[in-house]
Amino acid sequence: MMNSKLKRLSKVKGNKGVLFTNMGATPGCHCPMHTSLATLVRVKGLSSLVIGMPECCYYSRFVTSHIKNNSGDRHLTYTLSDNDIVFGCAKGIAEALIHMDQAGAKVIVMIFTCLPSLIGEDPKAIVEEIQDKISAKVVSVELPHYKTNGYLSGYNLSLEALAQVCSKRESRKRVNFLGSPGGEELETLKMHIKFQGYEIETLGFGLNVEAIESITEGVVNIVVEEKYLGFAKTIEEKWNIPFVSIWDVYSIESIYEVYQEIYSLLKINESDSLKKAYSEYRVHEENCIDLMRDTKFLMTSRETNTLQLCAYLCGLGMKPLFLHVEEWMDIGEVSRIKILDTGNDPLIGYITNRENISLDEDTVLSIGDYRPLGSRSLSEAAIRKIQRGIGFERTHAFLEHIESILMKEE
Repeated sequence: MMNSKLKRLSKVKGNKGVLFTNMGATPGCHCPMHTSLATLVRVKGLSSLVIGMPECCYYSRFVTSHIKNNSGDRHLTYTLSDNDIVFGCAKGIAEALIHMDQAGAKVIVMIFTCLPSLIGEDPKAIVEEIQDKISAKVVSVELPHYKTNGYLSGYNLSLEALAQVCSKRESRKRVNFLGSPGGEELETLKMHIKFQGYEIETLGFGLNVEAIESITEGVVNIVVEEKYLGFAKTIEEKWNIPFVSIWDVYSIESIYEVYQEIYSLLKINESDSLKKAYSEYRVHEENCIDLMRDTKFLMTSRETNTLQLCAYLCGLGMKPLFLHVEEWMDIGEVSRIKILDTGNDPLIGYITNRENISLDEDTVLSIGDYRPLGSRSLSEAAIRKIQRGIGFERTHAFLEHIESILMKEE
């Protein structure tokens, strides 16, 4: 049975307001420690220390057991004892870090789980205390599950912590792309920038510490994947390297403005190919408005930027009834206001069980696999494929799929 206490978007401003859709037993959601460690163990040259209760440390080994590591990285655990819980664990953690340093670890990320946060351990104080005593660089990430909704925090906050590994290097004519999406449009943008005399570096799959540390050699960071947004913000704050984000914009006009910002920062000419795409896709966007106006829809996908995409569809006249949100990010507030300004105030929740969503109102479309009986959906598989692209290309693909579904309804 669907939770009758779900709140309207206007009443929600963070994770605490996003309730589970099911009141009964559910499988819950991933602990962010799981996805944090899954991210970190794939970074060559990086070591980790999971700090928590026996179950946290035990389950973390499921993430690390299949990693074949020939680079000397260490992925260890510090299991809290009764004394640690009562009197604090800073001394024990410091001893563990010294041990890892002596074993050859070069960069260590401490992952603090629920209990160390509950008893008030201060990761920053531990880093300040130990850093001068060892040669390894130490950073920390706090991931108590009770402060997050799920696995996205594990990705986002771990990458944000890795920005602390960087130090300022001499700047050169280089542009960093943060994230691993592909597609023809992204390649067009990269080739255009490269043709103007810039080096192109991509931080995505196959991370290593050297690539992360060299980020500060760039003059601009372009965010093409959600989980790198916090990383880019930290780099801007610490090293004054500006970033531009294209992962969270959907309207054709907004995408065009992002490209103009990139050209301005790099002091380069506009791409003729992308300018032509803007003209063509803007016409298609305008032609979709009459078909989509007043269409009631749900957003149930785990693959989309829910609030940003919903705000865009509301701008085209569509009517959201329910939004699935796994993690509320700071930029979500901007989209929340845009949605409410269109006169819409959908229910918002976190889908837990694999079941159909039941609503009092008739729905034509679900963006995602969960849907009321009798409605049509844009499948998760299709959304995953669409999300591999960026910019005009991604928005055009979304509009084409929605258009096709609605025309079948007619």
